[in-house]
Amino acid sequence: MKHLLAIAWNTLKIDFSRRGTYISVLVLPLIFTLVIGAASSGLGMGGDTRVPIALVDQDGGPLAEAFAAALDGSEEVVYVAVDEETGLEYLRDMAVVMVVILPPGFTADLQNGNGATITLHYFEMNTLAIATREAIQPAIARVTSAALAAQLSVHEAEALRPFADDTERQAYFARSLELAEEQSALDPIRVQMVMSNEEVAGNPVMGFETASPGQLVTWLLFTLMAGSVILVGERNDGTLRRMLASPAPRWAILGGKLLGRLALGMLQAAVLILFGQFALGVDWGSAPLALALLTVCFGLAATALGMLVSTIARSEQQASTISLLGMFLLAPLSGAWFPLEITPRAFQRAVQVIPTTWAMNGYMDLILRGGGMAEVWLPCAILLCFAGLFFVTGLWRFRYE
Repeated sequence: MKHLLAIAWNTLKIDFSRRGTYISVLVLPLIFTLVIGAASSGLGMGGDTRVPIALVDQDGGPLAEAFAAALDGSEEVVYVAVDEETGLEYLRDMAVVMVVILPPGFTADLQNGNGATITLHYFEMNTLAIATREAIQPAIARVTSAALAAQLSVHEAEALRPFADDTERQAYFARSLELAEEQSALDPIRVQMVMSNEEVAGNPVMGFETASPGQLVTWLLFTLMAGSVILVGERNDGTLRRMLASPAPRWAILGGKLLGRLALGMLQAAVLILFGQFALGVDWGSAPLALALLTVCFGLAATALGMLVSTIARSEQQASTISLLGMFLLAPLSGAWFPLEITPRAFQRAVQVIPTTWAMNGYMDLILRGGGMAEVWLPCAILLCFAGLFFVTGLWRFRYE
């Protein structure tokens, strides 16, 4: 074990002795994250960074109007009032992330204390949908509290003096509703989520929440695959062959090389995550252990892939070229450069066979859905399967000279 750690530490020191390491591992990833995130933050409705939704008011009552007014003050979403057909068309074209439908009788149901149901239409593969649902909860809470306060006011007034007719009762409710300001934790509004099965086109809203994990996957993949350049160079110049004469066993020599490169990748990942969290305001979730586990599993898969590349490439130039091609193919195909929800469903299913897709899925679960260990265990397990497959194949093909 001491030979393994010593070789890993020495490999890490050699990496940082190269001036280009700081640029390719630290500087360029931060610059690309900042530029791509800033450029994509304005996509959507007229450069507004809020998530666009469509609001379909089929009720027209005062509580439906109060719901729309509550959305007006939201810092997370911006709505456009349309009919249902237009709203669903906007959803198909990805002009909006979600369609919110307030059904007929929405106000009457809340006035009578029966509760009401609002329907949310969204695409299953749109990673912003769940976050958008949470963003409209303040509007739901505001309307809920107003309705409860108005109901209580009507009940107390009716106990003192019965209303002459239903018209007078409704007028009193409307006046009480205007005065209701206190919030309530109760939530008689039920939300029905409806997933659309139609194909989509267009550009959903992006930003640092997608650019930060996307660039993490991109650059971590490149850094760890580029370990193949070192292995090919040391094989060609005889370094690996000479190391066989040392007391270190073969497994420690190869393992130390791979562990040193993995450590470099984990350092890079930590810098990118902290930069996204504190400099760009990206919420990387509340499950640091799940985040760390997912990153390590992806790192193992990418490191093993780099080892496999070293058994294919005959020169350092070939290894570097294959690493670049891997980054430019695997990263964008997995949704690291653009959201997968803008692609056909057949494409979305096809890219499940590459490890970067599972890494991106895991990061999106953590960032946009507030997931934890329960949500990332499957991506982690599949990434470990990729790591095992790449490592076993690479070990079978690996030659020290």
